[in-house]
Formats: sequence, C-alpha cells, structure tokens
Amino acid sequence: MPVLIYEDRHLFYNLVAMKNNARQEILLNIKDGLAKYTPMPFPNIDNSKPLFETSRESPDIDFAEKFVANGGCFEYCEEESHFFERLKALVALNRWTNVHCWNPLLTRYLQKRDFRNCRIGHVLDRAHAGLTTCESFISDSGSIVMSSALSAGRALAVFPKVWLVVATIDQVRKTKAEAMELLAEKYKEYPSSITLVTGPVQNRAISLKNYRVGMSPSQIYFFLIDKIGFEQTFEEN
Repeated sequence: MPVLIYEDRHLFYNLVAMKNNARQEILLNIKDGLAKYTPMPFPNIDNSKPLFETSRESPDIDFAEKFVANGGCFEYCEEESHFFERLKALVALNRWTNVHCWNPLLTRYLQKRDFRNCRIGHVLDRAHAGLTTCESFISDSGSIVMSSALSAGRALAVFPKVWLVVATIDQVRKTKAEAMELLAEKYKEYPSSITLVTGPVQNRAISLKNYRVGMSPSQIYFFLIDKIGFEQTFEEN
C-alpha cells in the first residue's frame, strides 16, 4: 500500500477543508434564504379569474385553433363514417401497415370494415401509429387529457412516432378544472396517471428540421366526431 508523503497529506487536508468550507457556505446561504421573507410579486392578481382569455368561439372550435397552433393536425368529422374514410386515406397516404389500437370498440369497428392495417399486439417496435381515444380535450389550452385507466394506457400515446386520437363532441371541456371534474364523475378514485398533452414534442435543430425528442409522438392527429357519446357512436355501427 503506498505511503503518502507529508506534502501529499498536506494537500489532501487542504482540499478536504476547502470542500467542507464550501459546503458550510452553501448551507448558510440556504439558511439565510429561508429566513428572509419574500413578498408576493403581484399581490393584486385575482386568482378567481380564468388563466386564459375567454373565447367567444364554441369550445370545439377554440380547441381546434389552439391544437393546430401547438403543432397538431385536426380533422372534423360529421359522422363516424367520415372518420373511417379519413383514417383510411391518411394510412394509405403514409403507407402505414401497423396501426396499433387496443380499444375494444374501435378494433371491432375497424375489423367489421376489413381495415387490415389495425394491430392489437403489444409489441410496438414496428408500430407506425397508435390509435386511441382520450378522457377529454380542453379548449382553453388545446390539450388532450389521457389517463392510465384507458385501454391504451400511456403506451400508444408515447411509443409510436404518430399518435391518432378520436373523440366525440361531448368530451370537450373548457378548462383543466372541468376536465378533472369529469374524471371524478367517471371514476371512484382518480387514475394513477393523468397526462395532459399539448401538441407533439419536437426539437428544431440548426437545419430548421423538426426532430423527435425522447419517447413522444412527432405527429398528433385529432379526429373529432360531431356525435354525443363515444361508446354509443361506435357500438351502434
């Protein structure tokens, strides 16, 4: 075992002392910061007012405008048949062969129409897109509300590069608070995971091209069907 000479020991103890002094200084700064009272920077703000400016548009139109502004693609469908036709056209245009869907109502609906691009397997490494519904969508921020209680969980909204969302008009809510109230009415207890998605996550490099960041879809398509009741809409057809 090597033996430290005096100079090395002296240098070692000086380094230890410097490290302890730096640590003590940081702790003292934290203690001083906690002891000081910082007044509210804007004391006259009325927290009872909505965070976003109230829109005169209907909630679905307001959502569509904000969702598109956030980088999403919005498709309005009068009937569920319009949704199917636009989904088929989108899949054909992009030459997708693996569109994963785990919602029983949607898979039955697509299988009845011989939509052979639909997959129900849980191996997502070759998935071109994931098709799900949502808990609700929020008009004042253009956000989509997802939860772990849905049949797709979070996987189909995260792993495939493209996320396809279908919803009916009655799922729209003006604020996040109203969306949370809807979850409280639907479930006895809140799901273990609740996620608000506000557009695709992208990173623009120096070349001005958008690149996918982490585990998140680079494209989101939202199909809004002008019908009341998601389950009733797809059970009847």
